[in-house]
Amino acid sequence: MPTLHRQKLEQYLCQKFGPGTELLSFGPIGQETSGSALKKYGYGAPVRLTFRTGGIVRRVVLGTMSPGPFGHEHPADRAQALLWDFDSYGRLLRHVPALDVGAFTARGTLFSVAPAREFFVLTDWADGATYHKDLERLGRTGRLQKGDRDRTGALARYAAQIHRIKRRHPDLYRRRLRELIGHGECIMGLTDSYPRRFGFITEDLLRSIEESCNRWRWKL
Repeated sequence: MPTLHRQKLEQYLCQKFGPGTELLSFGPIGQETSGSALKKYGYGAPVRLTFRTGGIVRRVVLGTMSPGPFGHEHPADRAQALLWDFDSYGRLLRHVPALDVGAFTARGTLFSVAPAREFFVLTDWADGATYHKDLERLGRTGRLQKGDRDRTGALARYAAQIHRIKRRHPDLYRRRLRELIGHGECIMGLTDSYPRRFGFITEDLLRSIEESCNRWRWKL
């Protein structure tokens, strides 16, 4: 469990609400303290911050999300949910508005990501071409070229290698099966991507595929 530090909370509030902002108390609702640190704070417990800025005393709630089932196992899952909260609260009728959305560093420093609109990832460079270009070519020409079988074998061996290590995590296993069927980038996302009229592929065929996959989920 993390430790909430008064100094780091106050530093964040100064960045958000202006220099000179003073943190008066903080802690789980009904257990606020004016001390220097709050130990054994558990993610998911809302924390009330009382502070003074510009001569006005304000109260806000710092909300986090606990790791757990229902698609919240990974930090990226929880980030997605909190980003959606920030985006939607202000558009919900009579809902408490969201003032900011941010993250903690490993040292407990808080920083805002509210200005973000789209996210990116920066990687090292590696020579080569993405595999989807091979698939697009095969779709156009219907002909194998030299190296196609070798690349397919290399991809299969790589997939086998990265899935060789098994984790004993029943909840996560069930989630992966659920997402394999219902996620937008998996089976149902693919079936939804077909045009209404596409040769022999009919709505009845796509529905039967989805139903068959769901039956297999319960077997697995």
